[in-house]
Amino acid sequence: MGLEIREVSSVALEESILNHGADLANVHNVTSSDEVCVRPILSEKLGLVTAPRHFHEYESRPLRLADLAGLPLILPTQQHANRTRLDKLAYQRGVQLDVTLETDSVSLAKALVAMDLAAQSFLGWQFGRS
Repeated sequence: MGLEIREVSSVALEESILNHGADLANVHNVTSSDEVCVRPILSEKLGLVTAPRHFHEYESRPLRLADLAGLPLILPTQQHANRTRLDKLAYQRGVQLDVTLETDSVSLAKALVAMDLAAQSFLGWQFGRS
């Protein structure tokens, strides 16, 4: 018996479980089925990051997904698990997202937001007070 630790996409990990190549995997956004059992271990909140001059527009109430419609957004690429979840939710709720730029670089996205080029959606653990 051995232990192998791999960092691959959630899809690849789910396939590995289904093909009996792995017994345990840490994946994003997978639901239980007859073939796999999923136990949530973490729940994350999605937040909106804006340039300071726009902060007052969004601080008075919780944002709804519909509030993102029409905002120029910087989002992760479509292969990113967070983007997949956001796109799926937007589609289910009939919300059209205005994706101005795609990048998986958190530092680049933060710099572009600071320059007031677009707003950005992030899961809470991806940004701090820096």
